[in-house]
Amino acid sequence: MDLKISEQFENRLLHRKEVRGWVTFAGPTPSNADVQLQLATKLSTDKELVVVDHIYNTYGSQEAKIFAKAYEKKQFLDRYEPKTKAPKKKEGAPEDAAPAEAPAAEKPEAAPAEAAPANKPAEAKPAEAPADKPAETPAAEKPAEKPEGGES
Repeated sequence: MDLKISEQFENRLLHRKEVRGWVTFAGPTPSNADVQLQLATKLSTDKELVVVDHIYNTYGSQEAKIFAKAYEKKQFLDRYEPKTKAPKKKEGAPEDAAPAEAPAAEKPEAAPAEAAPANKPAEAKPAEAPADKPAETPAAEKPAEKPEGGES
């Protein structure tokens, strides 16, 4: 994999370098992690401070256009880059991959649902309509009145 930087812009306001370039490769398109590692060595910075925004590949070619950013410090990266969500757990995933839950003995006991705190009154349940009385229907709506004045 060969990486060439075509443009490099120093964004002092956001404390980063914005990089555009081309990557030439053999085989499948390189992953973001591969491009991130190559850019970190080219820019002589830490791998964790480099963010690859896009890798645009054209069908049938062995070249891709890249857009990336290299931050000065970790605090700037955390401040300006959007947070990514954790990948969703698949249904067939093994249980070992899930975080271990605390044993039942260590979990706090849940308060019974019937017990109400002393400072709050018990909530009243809504009254039910008797079965023999039909439900009230809403009154018919009046047609909207036209405002007085000249019509245009």
